[in-house]
Amino acid sequence: MLLDAPAFKPVLTPEAALSIVTKTVHGSGWDKYTVADIKLVYTPYYVFSFDVLASEGQSPSGQTALNAHNGELNDFVPILFDRPLKQIKETEPNAEVERASISASEAKEAAAAKLASHVGLKKDAVVVSAVRKMYVPTFRIWLDVAGDTHKFEVDALLGVPQGLEGLPAKPETFDHSLRSTLDKMKNPAGWVDLVKSLFSPTGSPYSRYLILGVIILVLLVIVGSRQGLLASGGGVECGLDEAYLGAKPFLVGERPVAPALGANNTVFVQGTCFFQNKGSKPANMVARMTIKSGPRIVAAESVAVTQLPVSDVKSEKPFELRWDDSEPRDVTFQYERLV
Repeated sequence: MLLDAPAFKPVLTPEAALSIVTKTVHGSGWDKYTVADIKLVYTPYYVFSFDVLASEGQSPSGQTALNAHNGELNDFVPILFDRPLKQIKETEPNAEVERASISASEAKEAAAAKLASHVGLKKDAVVVSAVRKMYVPTFRIWLDVAGDTHKFEVDALLGVPQGLEGLPAKPETFDHSLRSTLDKMKNPAGWVDLVKSLFSPTGSPYSRYLILGVIILVLLVIVGSRQGLLASGGGVECGLDEAYLGAKPFLVGERPVAPALGANNTVFVQGTCFFQNKGSKPANMVARMTIKSGPRIVAAESVAVTQLPVSDVKSEKPFELRWDDSEPRDVTFQYERLV
C-alpha cells in the first residue's frame, strides 16, 4: 500500500518481536501459550520541534511527536531519526495502516495545544515548528495465555515492548523461582527485594533457603570483581518522588511504594529519570519503568531523551505510572535502560 508520507522500514521480523514478548511471558511463569495473531501496523505521527516561551530565564526547547491517530505525545519517535533506518513509501504486504484523525493543517495547532496541556502552560506559550509526518511500524501481538487473550506491542525498529502489564502471575515452580532469583540479582533493587524476602515472616522456608543458597553461590563467584553489585544503570537512574514513598523499614530494605488516588478508580506514582552521557558524542537513551505485583507487571512506561550531549550534568525527565485501584497495594518499582 502506498502511503502519503514516508515510513520507516521494519527491522524486526515477526518472530523476533514475538520472542521479546514471550521472554516476559516466561518470566511471569507461563511456559504454555498460543499465538492468536500477529499484525504489523503503521501508525502516523507528526514529528515537530518546539520552544517554550518562559517568562524568566532560558526558554526550553526540544523535539517530540504527536500520534496522529489518537492525539498522544510520544518522545520515542524522534530518536528513530538519528538511527540508520531506511525510509520507504510503501507498506509491507498485509500490513494495516491506522487512519490519521488529525490532518496536516491541524497538526501544528494540535501539537502546541497538547504540549502546553502536558507541561501546564497556555497554548500561546508554546511555539511549534518543523512539523513533518512519518509512519512508524509496530507489531501487535495477541497471545492466549493464563486463560485469556492478552495484547502486546513491540516497535518494529528497536524492539521496545509496550503493554506487558496486566499479565497475571503464576505460582512459582522450583525452576521459575531459581530463574526469578537470578534475574533479580542483576540490579541493586533486586538485591534489596531478595534480602527482604529472607526476613519476611510470610515467606516459605523453601523460598528462603533457595534465595540464600543462590546468593551465597553468586557472592563466591563475584568476590573481587571490579564491576561490583552496585554497577551504574548505564547512564540512567530513575526513582519515585518523595511523595510516593512510604516510611523506611526499621531493619533492612527500601522504602515501599505509596501510590496516590487518581481519577476513574486508578492509583498513580510520579518520579524522575536522570540521564547522563559520559561517552564521546551525543547519544539517545530510552528508559523503561515498571510497577510489579510479585512477578506480574501492572503498569509500565518509557521515557526518552534525544541527542543528549556529553556532560557531567544530568538531564531530568519526569514520568508517571498509573494502574487500576483494584490491584494489590504491595507493589515494587523497577527500571531499566532499553537504548
